[in-house]
Amino acid sequence: MAAQVRVPANKPAVRRPPRALPAAAGDADDELIEISADDPEHEPEPERVPVFKIGDEVYTMLKDPPLTLALKARNVGYERGEGYAEIFVMREMLGEDSYRALLDNQSLKGRQLEAITARVTRRLFGALEREMKDPNS
Repeated sequence: MAAQVRVPANKPAVRRPPRALPAAAGDADDELIEISADDPEHEPEPERVPVFKIGDEVYTMLKDPPLTLALKARNVGYERGEGYAEIFVMREMLGEDSYRALLDNQSLKGRQLEAITARVTRRLFGALEREMKDPNS
């Protein structure tokens, strides 16, 4: 009598990751993009620049916003809409105190808000555009 092999019926299937496709010789996509690891303990307080003034109080925004902020803003815009993205950008770039000062000021004019919003978004998305020219700089 021949030997019989029994395979348990409940054995889970072995999943193997898909094989990577070989890249074309000399392909620029072969270049490794290096990203430094975050070190929150050694990060200095972000530098800020003045953006508007109410009375004697000067309010500021981030001078060099992290690029992740622009990516998060795009994600908010995609998920919830452009209006939410604009609010997100203003809150993150100005900080809560500066953002609240705008919300609570009854004399704020449309052209003033437009100028502040334009300046804030230029600083944030301009940084993204400058950085996108060279991914390893």
